[in-house]
Amino acid sequence: KMKKIKIFISILSICLIVGCAAKKATAPQDVLSAVFSPQGYLYIEQDDGYSVCGIDTLGNIINCQPLEIPHSDDFRLIAIDTPNNRYFYAGDDSVFMFDRTTGLTRPMTRGAFAENVECARVSPTGEFLAFSSALWKLGDVSYWRLVIVDAIEGGIVHYCDSLLAPDAFQWINQNRLGYIILWNAQGKFDTLGAMFDTHRRVVLSTRDRTTDFLQVPCNPVLSYDGVWKVNIIDSVATIEQLKQLPQPDEEQNP
Repeated sequence: KMKKIKIFISILSICLIVGCAAKKATAPQDVLSAVFSPQGYLYIEQDDGYSVCGIDTLGNIINCQPLEIPHSDDFRLIAIDTPNNRYFYAGDDSVFMFDRTTGLTRPMTRGAFAENVECARVSPTGEFLAFSSALWKLGDVSYWRLVIVDAIEGGIVHYCDSLLAPDAFQWINQNRLGYIILWNAQGKFDTLGAMFDTHRRVVLSTRDRTTDFLQVPCNPVLSYDGVWKVNIIDSVATIEQLKQLPQPDEEQNP
């Protein structure tokens, strides 16, 4: 019986992402913003609230369903942890999480670290949230702040004040976030790749300062795998395909 339930849930998830026989393609109207979840769902904000939509293999937005989560002009949705039914928001000077299962909110951080949040990414396990914020300048040089918080209990576990750009970070695996910093090497500015290990809570330099790990820079309108981009033109949301869909492993097919 448990096996049948798991199969049903898997089929339901596939239907939402790629569509089943009853799929309904649409181009949502009056769209204010949109953000992807790690699982490929598209969360669309409109005047009356949020909807969650799937994307089929042709890039059509399908099966949009209303979603009852907090909605206000005072804060915006920045990231989603779909498996755990948690939603992350940024306000003027705070980042908080709404747990849809319990109906409760929990602050992640507030103050200077939460100002001007640009982009956010949930770790593969949902344990951590990384985001860029607080543009600041030193002379003619601009820096961004990278912040990593405990996405369950809240609180900062790591931050870096010399992020190269608001999109210059990516989760490499469930325990490591790669990012690019701008540093002063004997009076000359250069870039350096770094990794934060959430398990050991240490910062590691990449070999030869390489930044090749950054394959899909953080962008709220870009899917986590870099395949899809949502464009909002005249308040209408459409999908643009940026690269080929991953091919299934032929050896695993029956």
